Amino acid sequence: MMEPTAHCETIRGQLQAYALETLSEKATRAVAQHLEGCPACRSALEVQRDHLRGLSESLPVASPRPGLAERTFAHVTTEATARGQQCRPLAMVGGAFVVACLIAVVVLPLLNRSREAARRNTSQNQMKQWGIVFKMYANESEGERYPSLDREREGWVPDLASLEKEYWSDPHMVLSPSHPDSHQLTNELASQAGDREALASLMAENYAYLGYTVSDVADFEALQAAREGGRLEAKEYQGVLPLREGIERFLLTDINNPAGTAKAQSTIPVLIEIAGWKHKKSAEEFEGANVLYMDGHVEFVPFGTFPIVRSVLDGLSGLTG
Repeated sequence: MMEPTAHCETIRGQLQAYALETLSEKATRAVAQHLEGCPACRSALEVQRDHLRGLSESLPVASPRPGLAERTFAHVTTEATARGQQCRPLAMVGGAFVVACLIAVVVLPLLNRSREAARRNTSQNQMKQWGIVFKMYANESEGERYPSLDREREGWVPDLASLEKEYWSDPHMVLSPSHPDSHQLTNELASQAGDREALASLMAENYAYLGYTVSDVADFEALQAAREGGRLEAKEYQGVLPLREGIERFLLTDINNPAGTAKAQSTIPVLIEIAGWKHKKSAEEFEGANVLYMDGHVEFVPFGTFPIVRSVLDGLSGLTG
């Protein structure tokens, strides 16, 4: 079972989503139950709420030019008076249309940005939980290796069977908030919680787990070719190395750099959010995706910066173009 400190780490990774009320009903109950008996996590929740209030206050608000509404209504009223009393309904309709346009131009974009920021933060917290799961598994596995890739499916997912119960117990972690059908899929999870095959398929729709050291596009292409050819465990294959604690020492270019190890871990991607790319409307509208790195941090990587580039995303998503 999970140690108390590790459980608190998992709960704290969900606090921002809890404050935003974007967690599933089951996860919300679990967090609320934990908060009742944990003063430290309650304090952390207040800190998250303070941060969210600060973010809300700092969001830019676009305002129309001073006097725009007054000038618009004055113009409509003048036109209505000139045309006679029968034009009054038209003036009212025109005024309502102007107000609707102002709302569409000013308010809706702001709401959309706020929702996107909330989804992005929720996904980052969820991916940090995966980082904790992978670290816990590595600390107890032979050779401190990370979970292996699931060999029985084309999707890039870890072997969930090796993570169940002891390290991973929340099936909702397989879903990304960026998936267009995330709410519908969340409701369906209740009947699929014990179905490992279904969970693995859902995860392959949302996230891509690498399981090997990938530092650039060439590394990914080598990993993909080795995986398709069944050569990942062959002794003669030296292109990429399985992820394990300490593997970063083999990737250093300057052994005299005391900060080299930490820097190397912070640049090795482990888990990539692919839901946004796989279900995108167009490449032009795709801004980027969250990436979990080996040191445990998660960051939003803009499209065009490795590993969030077309060839890698297509390969991880099973797309051909």
